[in-house]
Amino acid sequence: ANRVAQDADALFYGPEAATVTVSTPNGNSATLTRVNGDDFGLSRDAGTFVNSPNILYRLDGSDLNLTTAESATISVTTDQGTMAEASTALLPEIEIRNPQTDQGINPRDYNRMTTFRWDANGPEARVFDLRLFYNIRELTNDGTNEVIDVRLEQVINRSFIRHDDGDIITFQISNESIWQFIGANLDEDAPVDRIFDGFEFEITAVGSEIEELIDLSNANSGITSAQAPPLYTNVEGGLGVVTSRTKAVLRVIPLNAQSREELRDGTYTSNLNFQKLDLRRSKLTTSAAW
Repeated sequence: ANRVAQDADALFYGPEAATVTVSTPNGNSATLTRVNGDDFGLSRDAGTFVNSPNILYRLDGSDLNLTTAESATISVTTDQGTMAEASTALLPEIEIRNPQTDQGINPRDYNRMTTFRWDANGPEARVFDLRLFYNIRELTNDGTNEVIDVRLEQVINRSFIRHDDGDIITFQISNESIWQFIGANLDEDAPVDRIFDGFEFEITAVGSEIEELIDLSNANSGITSAQAPPLYTNVEGGLGVVTSRTKAVLRVIPLNAQSREELRDGTYTSNLNFQKLDLRRSKLTTSAAW
């Protein structure tokens, strides 16, 4: 099995062996193009299965005008005459309400929480992946004056499920965890001065199909569960999970002015050489948010 898993010919349909189409209830349809994801910067992670080539089926947005609040059906027909099919609702765009770029994020008080809030614009989006990015510049102080851009990624929650019908959804993390994350992911012994350029907040949402998959997995976990969880698929005539996904990103979120002293002198970050003022701005590539 391990040898077969590394054989691309055993994993993927050949160029003429399968046809993939997307259709909508109003009768519009389009055929997807078979491509190698490596050519688009979409590479598979290394693991049990071969990671290159990464055969995907691609649709240009202009080929089919997909709109939110309707469904799309994916159909796969093989040269042997078999067909697999699945439908999913298309998710509306997410609107991030908090944090806000004018107020920033203020984690000064360790005993309080930072709140993330967004508008799902309907009931279709059910599961959310939440990530906070930290953008930092490091200027070496060993005489080379090299500027290094550092981007830290904190996974806040990989599969947050909404539990009510309201469109406004809220998730919180402790302020202390923000400082702990910075302190744990930067080297205090590095010969650099640091400038904090701000946060980015990213939400990825998927539909009810993933919620059902997670619920099924959770129902079969624990010491009293069956050893093998029941198979979940929403594909008729095949196996797999078809869902819709949407993403929202809020960029250039500053660290609130009230928290700047904590970044420089706080419990978890005081040894990281964060600068109060960018005194060497002419040597840096962009002006500092703080």
